[in-house]
Order: sequence, then structure tokens, then C-alpha cells
Amino acid sequence: MGAQAKRKNERRRFDRIRLEHPRQCHNISEGGLYMMTNRPRRLGSVVNFELKLLDRYPPIRGRGRVVRVIHEAGAVGADPPGMAIEFVELAPADLDRIRALITGEPAGPGA
Repeated sequence: MGAQAKRKNERRRFDRIRLEHPRQCHNISEGGLYMMTNRPRRLGSVVNFELKLLDRYPPIRGRGRVVRVIHEAGAVGADPPGMAIEFVELAPADLDRIRALITGEPAGPGA
């Protein structure tokens, strides 16, 4: 791992979980998600998103800002092409559901 990549990892404010069977969402944290796509939006773009974590629950909807873009596959273990989205607007109940997924603890009532 290069020094720049190591510094990026050290700056992360939230723990994240890599999803085992991702379709488009590669990983998620309390602060945002990484979406795999060959057509990422421009850095700084604001995007609306909908994320289905489990079939028995409604999707998580929110708004986020593109904070990182990767256009080509890199080294083994690096993120695939796509974009990192920082959450800007997210309902408290949806944040609880994401937190529960990451920590493995049950979400609060109504989540």
C-alpha cells in the first residue's frame, strides 16, 4: 500500500463494512457509501440515492455528495471503478439501520 493510500485510510472518520454480495454498493459506513459504476458523476456532484440493504425492509433513500471518483481498476484490493458518496441528507431511522448493519446490533424501533 502506498503512503498516499495509507494516509487516506487513516483519515476515515467512520468504520465501514464491505458488502459480501454487492450489486452496486461496494461498501457502506455511517458517513457514506462507495458505489461501483463505470459512469461515475463528477467530483462534488450532489446525487439522490436509493439503497436496498435487505429485501424485507424498505430502501434507504438520501442525498449525498461525490467525494472521490475512480475511473479505472487499480491494484489488487483497491476499490473498483466507481464513486464515494458522502451522506448529506439521511433520515435518522435510515442511519440507525446502517449503524445496525455495521455493528451487528439490532436497529432501534421502527427501523
